[in-house]
Amino acid sequence: MVAFSTADVSRAAAITFDSVGDTGMFHYGALVDGASLCADVTYTLASWGGASATFKVAATNCSTGAGSGSTANRLVSFGVGVVNPDLISADVPGQTEWDAAANTNFPGLGTVDLCNFAGPNCSGGASLGVDMNATDQFGLTLMFASAVGVESPITFSGPFASKWQSVGTSGNGASVNGCLDGPNCTANNVPEPGALALLSIAAISFGVARRRNAA
Repeated sequence: MVAFSTADVSRAAAITFDSVGDTGMFHYGALVDGASLCADVTYTLASWGGASATFKVAATNCSTGAGSGSTANRLVSFGVGVVNPDLISADVPGQTEWDAAANTNFPGLGTVDLCNFAGPNCSGGASLGVDMNATDQFGLTLMFASAVGVESPITFSGPFASKWQSVGTSGNGASVNGCLDGPNCTANNVPEPGALALLSIAAISFGVARRRNAA
C-alpha cells in the first residue's frame, strides 16, 4: 500500500472554476483485496454570487472484481484537500443520503477542506453510498470566507481522497487517493488508520529485534 508523497500528482493537481458551467473531474482507482476499485466524480459549477456557490455533483462507481452482496465495493465518501478561497461551510440541501462537511477529518488522510459523504460522517457508515455500476447525483452549496466570481475564482487542489466499504474478498474498508482524469492519471490505495498502526508496531518490533541481535 502506498501513502501520499509530496511528489504525487494528486498533490500538485488543481481545478479552477472561473465561470458558471465549468467542470472538474477526479478519478479514483486501486486494486484492493481482489477488487478493482474505480470511481469518477464530477463537480460542475451551477451558480455563484457573493460568498457562496452551488455545484452539481455526479459520482459514478465503475468498480469490478471480487466482492459479495448488493453493497460490495461501495463508494461512501470523497474529498478535496484544499479549497480556495477559504471554505466556511458545505451543505447538500434536500438530500437524505448524501451530506457535506468543511474542514473535517478524512480516514487515512487527515483534515480536508471539503468532504462529501453518505452516512453519518466523512468515514461513511450504514449501507449507503454509490453501488457498483451506479451513479449518484446531488447539489452542493459552499460558503466561503470571501466573495467568489470571475476575478476571485474557486480552486480545488489535491490531495483528493475517497473512502470505500465492503471491499473485495475481505469486506473491509479502504481509502484511495485520486487525481485529475487524464492519460497520466494514477491513484493509489492509502493505508487505513488501523493498518497504519499495525505497520508502526511491525516497524518498532523489527527495530527492537535488530538492536537485540546487534547486542
